[in-house]
Amino acid sequence: MRPGSTRARAGMERPSAGALSGDATGAFLDDVSWTQLTPWRDEVVRLDRELRPDLGNLADLLRRIPVAIWGQLLDAPERHFGRADLLLPRMPDASLQKEWTGLSGGQLLRQSVAHIDQVVLACAEAGVRPTDAKVLDFGVGWGRLAMLWLKYSKPENLTGCDAWESSLEEARQLRVPIELILSDPLLETLPLAENSLDVVYAFSVFTSLGPQAFPSCLAGLGRMVRPGGVAVFTVRPPEYWSLRSDWEGALRDAEHREFYFHPYPGQHDYGDTSVSLSYLDRACLASGFEPPLLEWVPADPHQVVVRARRAPA
Repeated sequence: MRPGSTRARAGMERPSAGALSGDATGAFLDDVSWTQLTPWRDEVVRLDRELRPDLGNLADLLRRIPVAIWGQLLDAPERHFGRADLLLPRMPDASLQKEWTGLSGGQLLRQSVAHIDQVVLACAEAGVRPTDAKVLDFGVGWGRLAMLWLKYSKPENLTGCDAWESSLEEARQLRVPIELILSDPLLETLPLAENSLDVVYAFSVFTSLGPQAFPSCLAGLGRMVRPGGVAVFTVRPPEYWSLRSDWEGALRDAEHREFYFHPYPGQHDYGDTSVSLSYLDRACLASGFEPPLLEWVPADPHQVVVRARRAPA
């Protein structure tokens, strides 16, 4: 049972904004007082009052609440809502966040918001409004990005899939209100129909796929994305291996290989992966995508963001 789910609702008081911590740019997101600032304080109250049980009006109610603030609200909804916290998903506790991603709290939220911004750009490149886009979260995990994307999307426009049933079960426990599908690890069998998606995103997924799974999954995404649609995902450059003191000589080897992979113990399709730009170009072309655009965000410096548009019909 979620914390606070049985506590009394009557007479709840909205906490004061209080003193703000962090610098003037708002770079530090860990102080919950950011959720109480005047520009969106009344919008949070309105969301609590007007949210429908099916969450069909959630994106409308979030229109004037920044995505980073939405993420903070989901970190502890029982602290901010007297009614809606029984309807909304919530982020897992910090220990699970760190176990799955290596980060938690404000640090993880900064990365997640930067990734969501890339999905918004992908929608623009696909020529579709985020609120109307049919989107797949590939490798949904516990749903950290899917939860944030609900700022822009009705739940029925977003689907999540994952090759691990344990991940989907965690997402269900956290009440992520979208269709969740167990997917084929190689995407040879598709979870959704061909040409049915405007955008698919996959963050911190292709960074772990082996030499068979990487091109196979990219080809699967290419089949599901409609002509003119966009896939946005992350890869690691060879320089990533400079961080891995546990693999002597890995950086030297990776710099001379187009695809460099160290499997996890007992796995052959999953591990740590880096790719060259030439490999990435060929893989995108073979999967029906145009030459990809590359982005880099300081919030997540060890990954390169790839936006690849499927060639028009």
